[in-house]
Amino acid sequence: MDDDTITYYGSKPTIYRSYAKMAILGYLNITCCIIGSILNFFVIIVFTRKNMISPINTILVHLAIAETITMITYMPHTWHEFFRANLYPAIKDHRTHEWETISLASFYLAFIFRHTTIWLTLVLGVWRYIAVIYPLKERKWCQMETTRVCIIAGYVFGLMTCIPLWFFLQIKQAEKTVDKDGVFTSDYGKGVKNESIFEIHAPIVMNTPFYRLIYLSYGIFVKIIPTAMLGVISYKLIIALSKAKTQHEGLTSNSHFDNTRQLKNKHQTYRITVMLLMILGLLVVGELPHGIYCLLTAILGPKFYTQRYSYAAEVFNTLVKFCECANFVIYYIMSHRFRNTFKALFRSRNGDEKKIRCKKRTSSFSRYGDPALVAKALKFTDSSTKTTDE
Repeated sequence: MDDDTITYYGSKPTIYRSYAKMAILGYLNITCCIIGSILNFFVIIVFTRKNMISPINTILVHLAIAETITMITYMPHTWHEFFRANLYPAIKDHRTHEWETISLASFYLAFIFRHTTIWLTLVLGVWRYIAVIYPLKERKWCQMETTRVCIIAGYVFGLMTCIPLWFFLQIKQAEKTVDKDGVFTSDYGKGVKNESIFEIHAPIVMNTPFYRLIYLSYGIFVKIIPTAMLGVISYKLIIALSKAKTQHEGLTSNSHFDNTRQLKNKHQTYRITVMLLMILGLLVVGELPHGIYCLLTAILGPKFYTQRYSYAAEVFNTLVKFCECANFVIYYIMSHRFRNTFKALFRSRNGDEKKIRCKKRTSSFSRYGDPALVAKALKFTDSSTKTTDE
């Protein structure tokens, strides 16, 4: 069958693209980017407190930094692709060289730091796997110096994944068919003319083996292999947690204090591991569809990309942004220390001052010993102050 006759999406993909862009995805993208940036800012503040510093939390800090940069740098690209088309219906006013350059730079930066988060999440999974499976070797293998080296390697990894795109994507001038109002059209009727615009263009012919090799490499080495490794690590952690829970239920001791202490430590380890498993799962959900579609593009060719992947990628990117917004909620619900530190940092000063005054007053009457005497003393001082005021 001729490649031109194959249809992977449907007879009218432009209808889907217009509806998805203007009605849903544009607003969802911008909303997720703004909310996610604010929430990640809180995550960075909390995890950089002295009582919260640890190798795992250091990885979570840089994970939040990379996600914040991804969302902030992606907003100009979202604005250009989703909203400027409505503001400037004439394609010549929409596809200018300046905005195409801004959009391409925004896409590059978001691409770099998004793949940095993939590496950092993989390191996070490995670190937690070592802590659960090999707890005696955690301090030796997961030191702060080793963690910092892995974090730097994550930023280098993200930069290296973007290098092929610098040669693959360029801004070029092209001719498009427009109507009398300057709006793009595919109908060759009266008043139709050619308009010169700028657009992001791949200089490599899309049907060449090199083009397919790029998508095959991205699909396998950048998307599927890391997500598969995270899946294996998550499975191992779930098995380890179930075994530890079974062993703990059968554990008996003569000391009630030791049992209570062990129960508290086991429960904390369980909640932290579940929290990190949810973080790993969010990345797998966001990145695995991209990897599958990259593989299909490499196998089926450019026809599949133009009819299916170029539109589905917008949905996948929105899903990724939504997953990045969910991290703060997971930390707040699952981590007791994170929740207490966040409350201590951002609660109102008036409430703190009232608590301090209350503590001072109760401590000043602590010599009475009996709480009832303390309450009577407090009432007496309040009534005496009222009479003196009168």
